[in-house]
Amino acid sequence: MQLAQVLDVIAAALDASGHPDIAEVRRYGQGTEQSPGGVAVRWQYGNGASSYLADSRLKVESVLPTPARIPAPQEKLSRLPVFVVQLLDVAQPTDVIRSWELVALADIGPKGQSGTVPAGVRLVGADGKAIVLHATYGSGQIKEPEIDPHPEYQIPSEVTSWKKHLRVNAPSAAQR
Repeated sequence: MQLAQVLDVIAAALDASGHPDIAEVRRYGQGTEQSPGGVAVRWQYGNGASSYLADSRLKVESVLPTPARIPAPQEKLSRLPVFVVQLLDVAQPTDVIRSWELVALADIGPKGQSGTVPAGVRLVGADGKAIVLHATYGSGQIKEPEIDPHPEYQIPSEVTSWKKHLRVNAPSAAQR
């Protein structure tokens, strides 16, 4: 499994999600050592607030249960990795990714909670190779909502058709 494949699948699942808070999903980098890659989500709120999942060498502290609901926008660190794991649970891209789990990472998290909050995703490819992605975020000039502005949102069944959302420049996952 290559990082680029994983990022392609995640970007396609995010695109397929139709989540009303997502303004834009984009891939960056090539997913190689020379050009590390990631997935960026720009949220509708926060005047440019964005979350990122990128290749990580950070130590996994613990595997965490996946919450039933996506965290509120103010929970910036956890929001994207929780949502991605929820999407993968529905999409089931097992031809590319054999398993995935929400993880806490060493030295990542709010003060006093480092290593205990959802801050990344560990994925194991069909070939058995593991990749860890860690979450980061950038806030806009407007404070994020304290409560989820779309509590009625449910992941649509269309997420199972994630391959239809692969981008033209992302053939790596479609070839599987």
